[in-house]
Amino acid sequence: MKTAFVILCGCITLVSCNYKEQKYPEYTLHEQGYYYKLASFSDNHTKIVAHNYVNATAYFYVNQDDSLLVAEQFLMQIENEQDLCFSHLLLNLCEGDSAQFITQNHDCIRNVLLPEYSELLSEQKNLYITIKVHTVQTKNEFEQQQKQYQLWLTNKREFELETIDVYVKNHQYAFQKNSEMLYSFFIAKGKGKTPQFDDLITISYQGSLLSGDIINHFTTLEYVYGTQWQVIEGIDKMLKTMVEGDRVLCIIPSEFAWGQKGSTNQLIPPFTPILFDLELLSVVKNENDN
Repeated sequence: MKTAFVILCGCITLVSCNYKEQKYPEYTLHEQGYYYKLASFSDNHTKIVAHNYVNATAYFYVNQDDSLLVAEQFLMQIENEQDLCFSHLLLNLCEGDSAQFITQNHDCIRNVLLPEYSELLSEQKNLYITIKVHTVQTKNEFEQQQKQYQLWLTNKREFELETIDVYVKNHQYAFQKNSEMLYSFFIAKGKGKTPQFDDLITISYQGSLLSGDIINHFTTLEYVYGTQWQVIEGIDKMLKTMVEGDRVLCIIPSEFAWGQKGSTNQLIPPFTPILFDLELLSVVKNENDN
């Protein structure tokens, strides 16, 4: 009877352990305590190891069967850490692989997300993640690529500056480079106020490429000076040098315009300086200013 009791207890223990391992039957239980399942794999057998640079996209879900909450593409160097972190999940994969993970919620796993999205997931017991690996590079490959990129970037910027210089020399306006690194020629000088942060200002502007192609016809805009995303950085910088009533032609380098990517509608190519006809029509001081 005693023997039977021991056998019965052993069976119960075995069933209990087996049940724990089969909590997610389609997944493999990793020794670090998380579950993973390969969703797709490529013929590329470049296994991710410590110190690699990995370009991947992580998709975070509310639960195993729910809709997507947030996706984030990232570039990460794999650290050889002891504690469970995002790097550990990637070490299961090769370049081109896609896999699903269920893991306990840790800050260092959510650190690939922007803070606001990480906070949204902070109260969940588990994290449900799908990872798609795009590229894997050794440290040496990554550093060589960065050097080539910096050389390409330098050449592009130098060509852009040469384009601006040629334009300035071949046109009738005596453009001057101002303290904000913009090229300007004042068509009219006003006698009004200089805009300060939080002032309500009204401007009129037209933008064109140096080739003469107009990107937007004259537009009037009223906004609170200093508010983000109202105008490109170059216009904000130019307005710092103007007073109410000023009208100026200014050449804004791509660094302060649409940058190395250009506009999303492809109207403005990468590394393209923009010529603006800009007028500061009015400046209304904020009543709360002392």
